[in-house]
Amino acid sequence: MSRPSSWRIAVVLALGVMGPVAHAGGSIALSDAMTNFNAPPALIDEFEGAIRAANVAADNVICNATRFGCHWTHLGGGRASPYECRIGDKTLIITGTHEHRDGAGNVLDENLPDIHERAAATHRDIDIKWEWK
Repeated sequence: MSRPSSWRIAVVLALGVMGPVAHAGGSIALSDAMTNFNAPPALIDEFEGAIRAANVAADNVICNATRFGCHWTHLGGGRASPYECRIGDKTLIITGTHEHRDGAGNVLDENLPDIHERAAATHRDIDIKWEWK
């Protein structure tokens, strides 16, 4: 077995750093996740109905979410959509578009090569959609 050349290692590392906006997973309480987006009233109604039916407390609903990589200067380790939240025998999946702003509050074009450095410490999930599985 041959060893990969150093340029191949560099390419692999660069793809890992410059790759997707967010990667890997992590858990987050649904109540914390909901600070990342404005929940439509219909989503809140469905969520409240599901927790009543499952006889669980809203504060005990934990979701898996996408985690921002460490290459994000201010967002590294933070969570973003999609969120997958188990409630009883159902899973609520909440998706959205990631919106990033700079320190002055200006929306950043997601195709900026340095967005991971320019994005401020918070992000918003917009265009929220959800489904049950």
